[in-house]
Amino acid sequence: DRIGRLLAATAGMAFAGIATLHMAGPVPPGVGAHALLNLVRHVTILAQAAAYLLAVLWLWRCCPGHRVFTPFRAVGRLSLSNYLLQSVVVLLVLYGPGLRLGGDVGHLAMVLLAVATFVLQAAWSRRWLATREQGPAERLWRWLTYGGAR
Repeated sequence: DRIGRLLAATAGMAFAGIATLHMAGPVPPGVGAHALLNLVRHVTILAQAAAYLLAVLWLWRCCPGHRVFTPFRAVGRLSLSNYLLQSVVVLLVLYGPGLRLGGDVGHLAMVLLAVATFVLQAAWSRRWLATREQGPAERLWRWLTYGGAR
């Protein structure tokens, strides 16, 4: 099917980009080489993101309702709260007032940070929704939107 072919193509592009960046090593001198490697880096990032999205879509189409999607339900119901929490985690770990690891960690560390953040958010979201109807940011957004009328 079309999604499977697109998934294979974007995953192939991502792997090719990662291999190219790995083999290139440090950026060689010269503006042209730097610009070319920057382009490869950005295309690789976009290809990875597209591959992740297409993998989820492919799984959803082939196995809707599969238990692999269970963690996404609670996280999705608290999407605004989780988005804001992810922003705070990234800020504290990579930049500014936190650990300032941005630029010092590799791709694997970034993937592990993302997965760990999602796993913790999925667990938090399930526990939160066990006793409440919506998340704190969703509640505030609803109050701001409707003026506390609902």
